[in-house]
Amino acid sequence: IVLYLIVSSYLRRSKDADEKTLRPMSEWVILANSGTKGHREKMSYSLIVQAAAILESQKVLPNKSLRSLMISKPELSKSNFVLLIMESTAELCPNEFEFLKKSYKTEQARVHLAQCIGLILHHGGESALAQIALAACSEPID
Repeated sequence: IVLYLIVSSYLRRSKDADEKTLRPMSEWVILANSGTKGHREKMSYSLIVQAAAILESQKVLPNKSLRSLMISKPELSKSNFVLLIMESTAELCPNEFEFLKKSYKTEQARVHLAQCIGLILHHGGESALAQIALAACSEPID
């Protein structure tokens, strides 16, 4: 019974984190920052997995590549990764500023992050994404 309660609690929290990725990115950021560091990391992990699923379905990323990256680098702060993705996109793609601003306010968080990752891959390649992942290997930024 105890194991069942633990598993069902975990699944409920994961489902809640997945559902929050359906909100606009501007709302998702507020929700992520209103909780603990652990809550923000869980929400960020879910957001990355959901964005990766979009990119995998479009054949932009190989299957499970971002999930494998997060597993292979346990020191990777998921919230830092999300933050650095959004910052890097604005720096790498200054001509896309208006598009990114509108997307941030109106698109689902998972769609916005997928668009950002897609732009990084298009303008900077896989090496740019790898550099972001390395930079995200630190304590979560408050």
